[in-house]
Amino acid sequence: MRTHLDPLDPNQSSLRPAMTRISELSTSLNPVDDTHDTNDALAEQIRAALQLPEVIRRLLREGHRAQAERQVEKLRLLLANWENVQDTQELLNECKAALAFGE
Repeated sequence: MRTHLDPLDPNQSSLRPAMTRISELSTSLNPVDDTHDTNDALAEQIRAALQLPEVIRRLLREGHRAQAERQVEKLRLLLANWENVQDTQELLNECKAALAFGE
């Protein structure tokens, strides 16, 4: 009878299957990606965003207005995720001004 009450017996414990299910659910919701560090990805996004006004000016000089407009729209969507970051509106305004003066 004692063997049926052993808490370490995998057939009697409900903790191990529950932990496995939680782990699987967590991994499916937020998959682990070892190919790059999230801090490096964020730093690259910030670097690209800060360079965008000059990129837009270059695209306009080369006659790629539609591509420049797409870049401004991508930035607008990206900055929506950065709502607590200072000066995001200034960056967006600078990109819009570059687009407007390129006409």
